[in-house]
Amino acid sequence: MKKMANKDLILIFLIGVSYTALITFFSPITNNEYLDVIFLFLIFIASGYSLLAVLYPDKNYNGLLKKPVLLLMLSALLTMSVSVVLKYSPLLMQTNLLIVVLSSISMILSLVAYRRRNKLSKSLKVQSISPGTVKSPQDMVRSYRQSLNKTTETVDQGRLKKVEKYPVVEKIEKKQVQGKKLSFSTNAPVDILAIIILSVLSIVTVSIPLLNTSIVKTILVGLFIFIIPGYLLMALLFPGKESLEVIERWGLAVIISLALTSVIGIILFYTPLGINLSSILMIIGVLSIILSAVAYIRVIKLAPSQRFSFKS
Repeated sequence: MKKMANKDLILIFLIGVSYTALITFFSPITNNEYLDVIFLFLIFIASGYSLLAVLYPDKNYNGLLKKPVLLLMLSALLTMSVSVVLKYSPLLMQTNLLIVVLSSISMILSLVAYRRRNKLSKSLKVQSISPGTVKSPQDMVRSYRQSLNKTTETVDQGRLKKVEKYPVVEKIEKKQVQGKKLSFSTNAPVDILAIIILSVLSIVTVSIPLLNTSIVKTILVGLFIFIIPGYLLMALLFPGKESLEVIERWGLAVIISLALTSVIGIILFYTPLGINLSSILMIIGVLSIILSAVAYIRVIKLAPSQRFSFKS
């Protein structure tokens, strides 16, 4: 991956900085509606693009632009989530404020994507210059001779019969290659099991009037709106410890949780249930149980040392 591929991320960062500077130091200019529409469109695309760059650090701008549907979907999710949060906050919904918040999110995501790309390019360089990746002709002949030495040929009734020197080693290797069965006992991921318990508790809390008006509901609403759905999606998409940095994983978890909550809120708005904390908590609780089951299957297939957990 060439360093030139980072120009797209630098451009996104400069767009966010330029609008922030305009609204801070040249506020009369930013009152122009046409200018707001232009920057809103740019930041709308930039927010989804920067999030896409975080999820796919191995692709440059040519590879990312080949995913237009996913790009627009991520842009819409981020924009709707920020809009809903601003609408129900004391700041209220304003076009300038929406652009500033999206610009800040885009700048943060572009920095994370820039870091992930640089780490990936460094690892590729190390692999390309490390000795042993390209074998010399002498090494190839030597390895071929070693493979021949593993078996000996004996003549039995005029036929060639191969007798392997290391049958025990081969049996052990076959056992290691065999697929690992799911285990629900000792090495179960504690974080996902805890989320399943919280999901069941959220459904029970909504169903019981006494708990529905207690502080338990407030705590659960905060967890399920800001953290848990995004955390489960990160565990489902990136179950390995080395897939994402801890800060990147928690940051994406919060962003995706807000986006999912916004989509659920919009859907509930057009249903007889309406938008209220009880209905949102119920829907997210059921969705979290489903995501937990799929994430559990994905995580349990990895060795315990390779899994990500909230303790990391």
